[in-house]
Amino acid sequence: FYFKTDLDAPLGKVIAIDIRKPNRQNWKEVIPEAKNRLSGVSVAGNLLVCTYLKDAYTQVKIFGMDGTFKAGRPIGMATGILAQLVLVIVGLMAVLGR
Repeated sequence: FYFKTDLDAPLGKVIAIDIRKPNRQNWKEVIPEAKNRLSGVSVAGNLLVCTYLKDAYTQVKIFGMDGTFKAGRPIGMATGILAQLVLVIVGLMAVLGR
């Protein structure tokens, strides 16, 4: 299971927890804390689609399930429902290889 957390990362990070070994020492940091606030994470196929708040706009970054950076793109002043829609579209494009 993947979780967004601010534990030891005030701006947010993504961790993986194996529910068969849930002790903290077994947690794996997948996407480390960045210089911008991690505002959301969604799974799209075999990708993690992350949104970051940067200079009052949303930036989308796509990572593999192992945390490998795949792509990134600013999406202007998109917020709320529009940001979620963009997340879905960008995630689908990444999954489809476009």
